[in-house]
Amino acid sequence: MDRSVKIFQTPFVMAEKMSGILTSLVNSHEDKSRPFTIALSGGSTPVLFFSVLAGHFGSQADWSQVHFYWADERCVAPDHHDSNYRMAREALFDNIKIPAENIHRIRGEAEPESEVLRYSEEISGICLLKNGLPAFDLILLGLGEDGHTASIFPGTELHADRDMACMTTMHPVSRQMRISLTMPVINNATHVIFMVSGRNKAGIVSEIMHPGEPGQLYPASIVNPVAGSLQWLLDRDAASLLTI
Repeated sequence: MDRSVKIFQTPFVMAEKMSGILTSLVNSHEDKSRPFTIALSGGSTPVLFFSVLAGHFGSQADWSQVHFYWADERCVAPDHHDSNYRMAREALFDNIKIPAENIHRIRGEAEPESEVLRYSEEISGICLLKNGLPAFDLILLGLGEDGHTASIFPGTELHADRDMACMTTMHPVSRQMRISLTMPVINNATHVIFMVSGRNKAGIVSEIMHPGEPGQLYPASIVNPVAGSLQWLLDRDAASLLTI
């Protein structure tokens, strides 16, 4: 695994950097026989990134060659306040020129187990397959204060759905149902990038980054692409407890 850690003064500067990384990867994608595939996450850090990407970099990539998916989604309607799809649509897709058929949302309003089957098939129908699993070109991830990423929470059975691209999960506090990519699929991507901001994330970032501490117990610390790169983009507050 090739892991790098980069620290930025503000979330906005981090969003600008991530926008440049994404457009560069899209523009350097050489295999024109297939689309460039991206899985997005939700949260306050990604929504700033989406806005910067659309507003400052929206004309710098050919979005017709990009297909967007989600790393996870809450089981809610697409116009619900909690919908990761709604957030990305309002901040990004409504502001760039992208064909509607290139946006592959998780149908959070559907029966969860049936949607896992449907969405897994939709992912496998377009994504490159490696090691018998979909291989996204880029997966963007966030980090919860409890160490979760996508909707894989501490205590989640990581291998229960190894043959599927995604699985159902449940938030341990709210009991809200979620649909998430599985860890084997996350670790099968070519590029995986965490974006983390805020002093409230500093403790968990430190635990995951410092060898010898119990970071290996957290789902985010298990993200380890088998043949790809892993980047952590942190703002100054999220990195405030690091000693590296």
